[in-house]
Amino acid sequence: MRMVKMQQGTLTLEEAVQKFLMEKEAQHTGTAAMADYRNCLARFLKSSHNSMEYDLLDADVLAFFSSIPDTSPARYNKPFQNVNAFLNWMVEQE
Repeated sequence: MRMVKMQQGTLTLEEAVQKFLMEKEAQHTGTAAMADYRNCLARFLKSSHNSMEYDLLDADVLAFFSSIPDTSPARYNKPFQNVNAFLNWMVEQE
């Protein structure tokens, strides 16, 4: 698969999420995992500034995770895995 480098300022965070989800679909990620990605990243986008600017994105990530109730590790771990996979993908895309 050809990888396209993203340049800061050329995409919104929402556009980057859509590209990430399209790549996951192209990799034939399972139905349940795709639903988890879509739901979690939609919640993350809803609480974000929809910006790729590092300082805003950093603040958005911290705010998103601090708003997760302290009920059980599972409630925190799945969103962490999904957002972490997305952020790692963004780093790979530069």
